[in-house]
Amino acid sequence: MAAAGLLAGRTAGTLAMWAYLPRVNPPLRPGWRHARLATIRRLLAPAWASMGFALGNALNIQGFVIVVGTVVGPAATVVFATLRTMTNFGQQLVNAVNMTVSAEISAAFGAGNRDLLRDLHHRGCQIGLWLAIAVAVGLLLFGDWILGIWTGGRVAMDWALFPWLLAAMVVQALWHSSLYLEYRSEERRVGK
Repeated sequence: MAAAGLLAGRTAGTLAMWAYLPRVNPPLRPGWRHARLATIRRLLAPAWASMGFALGNALNIQGFVIVVGTVVGPAATVVFATLRTMTNFGQQLVNAVNMTVSAEISAAFGAGNRDLLRDLHHRGCQIGLWLAIAVAVGLLLFGDWILGIWTGGRVAMDWALFPWLLAAMVVQALWHSSLYLEYRSEERRVGK
């Protein structure tokens, strides 16, 4: 039912956008009439590079689960996937901060304002790091309690694994804050 609802919502949204966009901006017409092979060739490299992010995320999300399941079995997979989902909460908060700052980073990058770009990057990294540390401390203190409520006591806390996942979340907050800046630099290099 959920998948059918998602498909219906996406289909309705796509059809509405298809009907609405040409009214707002007449040059935006669906179809192949204005497609040019030269344009497709020029956009192919950045498109494949962008797909690399999706592939990397898929491997990051499912790759470790598959490896854990293969090496240590299904019971450990349940514990690993559940605890990693808890620590991903902190990463989602850091991502929210990064997405908030990303529009300003794009504007500063486009304007060539390196001082503002540097300041926004530093502030985004600082906020992301402190937010990740706060979530890590909160989960260290209350993670066992949250896990018990969330899973109805069916998944036990693994204190040998959980601190490592929290540490990985904090380290990931550092590099993830710089990821958007690197993506903008790559777009400039390929001439987008």
